[in-house]
Amino acid sequence: MEVFKHWVYLKPMLFIGAYAVTIAIYYYGTQFSMENIGKNFGFNMLIVGCLEFVAYFSSTFFIDKVRRKRVMIIMTLMASATSILFIIPAVNASQTMQSILVPTGRFFATYCLALYGLFIS
Repeated sequence: MEVFKHWVYLKPMLFIGAYAVTIAIYYYGTQFSMENIGKNFGFNMLIVGCLEFVAYFSSTFFIDKVRRKRVMIIMTLMASATSILFIIPAVNASQTMQSILVPTGRFFATYCLALYGLFIS
């Protein structure tokens, strides 16, 4: 239990825990909005599943080529940017924009979750 006695060890653990919770909330939040973005829920899930497949496998490739923290920061910022776009009323009202932004944001969130798993291991 030396982790809780030293701030040097505790600070990264708190940050990584908050990061994982935040990305998971965004990931499952986009899951609940998948029903509203199109007429065919199964086709939407197929597209998102293919994007998740690409995200998981490309994350291991980019970890070798680029530094882990740099890719993690970029993907977190991209997921944040797609989530901030939902605040704009025109984007929120447009079903076309939602059908583009939800899978894109989910791709970035999946990428972040994959990098989180690689970061912990």
